Amino acid sequence: MGYSSTLYCELPCTSCGAGFFDRFCFCWGKSGELYKAPGETIRWATRRDGSLLPHFTLYGRSYEINMGFPETSYLLVSEQYYMEPDYGPYTCEKCGEKFATAIAEIVDGRIRQPAMLPLADKQKYEDAGGSIPAAFRIEGGSAVEVYDVDALVKREKKP
Repeated sequence: MGYSSTLYCELPCTSCGAGFFDRFCFCWGKSGELYKAPGETIRWATRRDGSLLPHFTLYGRSYEINMGFPETSYLLVSEQYYMEPDYGPYTCEKCGEKFATAIAEIVDGRIRQPAMLPLADKQKYEDAGGSIPAAFRIEGGSAVEVYDVDALVKREKKP
């Protein structure tokens, strides 16, 4: 059992709808969990008495760990296994659109449907010195920029 968890779902091209992958691996909640569909509640590792295991702490001989904190109400996670940066970018065989990775929101403890992140959007923001979670949200099945990249980067770089 690995440290990343897996959400089984279709990841379609945001331009033409062609399928990319049938799963999304992410690191949040109890390690190695399998989720059958978007909308499931993130599960957390607990002790025998039901209390929550601390963040990134191995418990006994178990390799179960918690990644993150259940009280976090909003988080954007990126694909952690099938779409490693060393293997990308990914090109849609049907329309030619290029993607950097896939991202998904975790809102109020539930994982939502992931979306492919276009390479151009990711590259634009990283070239300006920012990070993906600060600039994107998922709306209508697509990763969309929610901040003015230039203004956000200026704010992040203030001394």
